[in-house]
Amino acid sequence: MRLILCAVALTTALLSHSVQAQGRLSRVVSTIIHNDETKTLSNRDFVKRTMAQQTYDIGGVLKMKRIFQLDRAGKVKSGLAFDGSGRPLFKFKYTYDELDRLDTEQVRDMKDSVVRVLKTVYDEQGKAHRIAKTDVDPTTIPKLHKEIFEHPELLEKKGTKLNGNQLNFKK
Repeated sequence: MRLILCAVALTTALLSHSVQAQGRLSRVVSTIIHNDETKTLSNRDFVKRTMAQQTYDIGGVLKMKRIFQLDRAGKVKSGLAFDGSGRPLFKFKYTYDELDRLDTEQVRDMKDSVVRVLKTVYDEQGKAHRIAKTDVDPTTIPKLHKEIFEHPELLEKKGTKLNGNQLNFKK
């Protein structure tokens, strides 16, 4: 009986950062620790085709939340960004080229005005180069978390990525 309870506890712990459904990965949870010690909790749900990212300051206060819709392949298609109090700030839209590589990123405010457009071009070696067609007004950035405009998959590559929810905050 004790062995069964240990196995259940271990299985529960392992599933806290990823969940399998019908032999396929259905959810991945990770924590990204940024250089400024802020943390982003990222939760991808491949069944619901969603991704949610919440970024907290070093004291554990929610600074922003972003929710994205994924396509069948798990690529980000669109999303919304909210400030720490839940007020909607921006809408995101992503398009991909015929090779399924990121092509265009578009950010609009809630009045539907274009805030930022980034075009990605690829050289002969396939290396991506992002070109700003329209960029963010720099006076708005200090008011927001600096990563709010970052593509969610690129945000996951910044800082240190840990498996599971590891939002341990300093008191």
